[in-house]
Amino acid sequence: MMIWITNSRYRIGLVCLLIAANAALVGCNNEAEIVRQARRKQKQQLANEAATVDHLNEAAGYISRMVELDPQAATRQINYHLNAWLEASPPKVDRQLSPMAVQRMQSFPDEVDAVRPDSDTFLPGDIDYFRRCFLLSRVANWAGDGPLHDPILAGWLADEESGLDPSQAQTLEKACRLFDWTLRNIQLQPMQFPANSPRVAPKEMPPGLVFDGPGYRQTLEECLWRGSGDGLQRSRVFLALCQQAGLDACMLAIKHPDRDSVAPWLVGVRAGQQVFLFDAIIGTHVPGPGQEGIATLAQAKEDPAVLRRMKIAGLYDYPVDSSWLSKVVAFIDIPTEAFCWRMKALQQGLTGDARMLLTYDPESIAAWEELELIDEVQAWSIDALARRYHFAMQRAMSDDLKVYLDQQMRWGMLSPNFPLANARWNHLSGEFDRDEDDGARILYMNLRIPDTDIENLPYDVNLQVQLNARRQPGQPQEAYDQQLRIIQAQYRQAKQAATFWLALIQFEDSRYENAATWQQKRVLGRDAQSPWGPSARYNVGRALEHLDRPDEAIEYYKTQRDPQEHGNRIRARLLSREVAE
Repeated sequence: MMIWITNSRYRIGLVCLLIAANAALVGCNNEAEIVRQARRKQKQQLANEAATVDHLNEAAGYISRMVELDPQAATRQINYHLNAWLEASPPKVDRQLSPMAVQRMQSFPDEVDAVRPDSDTFLPGDIDYFRRCFLLSRVANWAGDGPLHDPILAGWLADEESGLDPSQAQTLEKACRLFDWTLRNIQLQPMQFPANSPRVAPKEMPPGLVFDGPGYRQTLEECLWRGSGDGLQRSRVFLALCQQAGLDACMLAIKHPDRDSVAPWLVGVRAGQQVFLFDAIIGTHVPGPGQEGIATLAQAKEDPAVLRRMKIAGLYDYPVDSSWLSKVVAFIDIPTEAFCWRMKALQQGLTGDARMLLTYDPESIAAWEELELIDEVQAWSIDALARRYHFAMQRAMSDDLKVYLDQQMRWGMLSPNFPLANARWNHLSGEFDRDEDDGARILYMNLRIPDTDIENLPYDVNLQVQLNARRQPGQPQEAYDQQLRIIQAQYRQAKQAATFWLALIQFEDSRYENAATWQQKRVLGRDAQSPWGPSARYNVGRALEHLDRPDEAIEYYKTQRDPQEHGNRIRARLLSREVAE
């Protein structure tokens, strides 16, 4: 009987085995030659396979459907296809690490172990970065090219007297779309949670990090995926979207008078030789002189009134004034993976709709260095800190059941095996509706399960089957009861998130009346008690602006104790000024 081996990897292995066996039979002692022959055979086999299999296209296909598949199996497939492509068609890229990369490795030696920038092959950990860039590129594509939903800035961008040349106006219009999306979609969290916050902390954290520390308590993808983050995390989302859209953006850092080191301030977007200011920490662009348009770094430095008007009398001071801008550093948010030669190769190889930014642009860094008002350019360390924190939390979840259960209660509804994940993926990918498969809109609607059903889950066997909540054979009753409590909490949270995100889709479709009504009745309703209330109020105000109801919008912006109240009140002031004119 003859057995045909169809899998290419098995055929390659068989070739190697036959060569080795033949050498042993004839007494060949030239082992090096045997290895060379086997490698030549392997390369030829991969080259032949590459002629019929588009490995990059296969990898991109898997990454686009990753949430629908088993994550571990999908990671293995993507990793295989990327390495098959790399082996069959070795790209010509510079493997030399830049001085900025060397500085990162010296400052964070654990990044070398985590990322292995000198690896000759793609690693399983690379796939997380690939997925993150895929999602960011999808949002940047549809949100960056969609309508500009900000009427306050739309008129200024179109005004010939704004002083913008056509290239600057085009750059800023896209930046405004992405900033607007960030403010409406990433709910602002406080930099520090209250001391009595009901959270379970690990027993120990890495040196220099604290539990729920500002800026690094979530990775960039977690902030995007969960739709909430503190001001630094929101700034990172906006920065990453700008980078995927081909815009030069950085985190401007300044030296406070009472500190020796510089600290992050706000996001600067370069348009020509000017740097325009967007403050995601408080939730507004910095208005220019006379409250017109967007201020530049030069205007903020030359005119003290620009930053002075960022204050809200009797309520909020602005923590920066023009005298602090004597030294301005550009923090470039570059993940360590972006320094890897294999990411350069992958970025060059991707074509068509699969294109995305995976590495950094040296020309962009050079452009920042040439600006007169920028004193220094550095790689921002926030991504390395977030990775270190993430690994510490993963270890804590493995070692401490209380930490694990706390994280499951907070974010389990977005884990890959929960139905909200598929809906969220489609939402971020811009797949609101599909002809053949259910898009984000339908999937979100399916998660609006009646509250009575969620309450009756422990007693309704049919519902347990429907929601994949059946008791497993041999599972202790106490453990099953705890499992049911977690599942109930996850479905309540999923319903709240789905309801809020459905309203955001209505807004993206320019259905402002529906968006406002949905937020008011279903998210902010008397009995809703939704954790998305602050962002819902802001989004209602934004919808009311489009409905020519500015007075009502202003009342929403003046809601007290919302995390974004400072920025909202600045917007209310700008809106009042427009109404008065």
